[in-house]
Amino acid sequence: TCDGCMVAVRVGLVCVRTRPQPDSTQGRASAASEGYKRQAHTGYVPVNYDVADFEKAWEWTDTDPSSWIRPPAATRGRILATVGRDGGMAYDQSAKLYSFDTSGNSDWSYNLGEQFDLSGPTLSNGMVHVTSMVSSSNSNPQWVFDLNTGGFLNQMKFASQWHAFNQPTALGNQVFVAAGRYGEVLYAYDAARGTLQWQMERIGGGWADGKTVAVDADYVYYPANVALDIIDRRNGVIKQSIADPQTSVTDVSTFASAPVLGDDGLVFLFAGNKSFVSSAEIIAVSTVQNRILWRSNAQYSTAFAVAGDTIYAVRNDAHVLAALDAKTGAQKWAVPLPVDEGLYGGKSFHGNVVVTENLVFASDHDTTWAVDLKAGNHPIVWEAPTGGRLIITPDNQLLTTGVRENRKLTAYNLF
Repeated sequence: TCDGCMVAVRVGLVCVRTRPQPDSTQGRASAASEGYKRQAHTGYVPVNYDVADFEKAWEWTDTDPSSWIRPPAATRGRILATVGRDGGMAYDQSAKLYSFDTSGNSDWSYNLGEQFDLSGPTLSNGMVHVTSMVSSSNSNPQWVFDLNTGGFLNQMKFASQWHAFNQPTALGNQVFVAAGRYGEVLYAYDAARGTLQWQMERIGGGWADGKTVAVDADYVYYPANVALDIIDRRNGVIKQSIADPQTSVTDVSTFASAPVLGDDGLVFLFAGNKSFVSSAEIIAVSTVQNRILWRSNAQYSTAFAVAGDTIYAVRNDAHVLAALDAKTGAQKWAVPLPVDEGLYGGKSFHGNVVVTENLVFASDHDTTWAVDLKAGNHPIVWEAPTGGRLIITPDNQLLTTGVRENRKLTAYNLF
């Protein structure tokens, strides 16, 4: 074993029954070796788990059971979640930000007032970041709160026309919001000072809401619909733009996803129009070769996970969890999952994929499954009676959010 896995992951070892790093996760799991150097959205936690240890820890519902629980974020000893109306649906209470301990007790909350839509929280440098909008305007709020006390720190403004928001991306004191009155604008803020650092308007990319960027030490990776733009973090200047010739501006109205940073300059993302539960092709972009390396033969839904040389993604048409070769896009294997029909109509996945050293987690509206990576036939070895968005916290709790017909935040101890 090792303390926190950081050293072991860097030299390629496997830590057994230790706590994953980094110290915070944003709406899904993150890779330990990334630390605070990048927000790569890999969905990977380098830890082995024994399903015999899994047990339900606690469950929480909002005072209004119809409120929508956004994807949570977590740091050691603390879980953050936002709740509020689903954009366009009736909701007669205010949006709120909650902080919970690992036993499900809320130590503070903040009332954000009546909001048309809001994101889940993102954590960085002791700050909590939330994106929201009251109405279509040029002055929607980007919130900053103190992680420990819930105290209000700053509020920056951005333009948006009836957006739906994924979580903002934050690294250090910088936080990035993809919005704009007619889309195509990326805002970079100094959250500690509450100031706008720069904004980049991407002409010719096509309007799309719901998008999130990836970030490393030097660059921001912005899905511009018709291309992947690589932007200088310091000044917002596009340094490289890798076109997708099979996507046009008219193809895209929503991109509820984020690029995933892999190894060797590879970036993985969905192509074209993509709501969270709809399906689209996955493409692999090489920033070194300045081109798209491959495009998947099938279409995949929700958010996929990447660990080493493998992408783990779910298919709504075939109702399977598939493992793809990250270098070629070829399918390595696929296993059926017993997805059932929810209130949305039809059978579909509703949670992002999370992968550990020995298990892959996926979910629909009311069930979460753990699939064994090590066994030859990759059997389902555990399931829970709750679904929705997934996250593994640094305290080794699996959180599920539920969906419209089953809105509750549930925590399972993984050991």
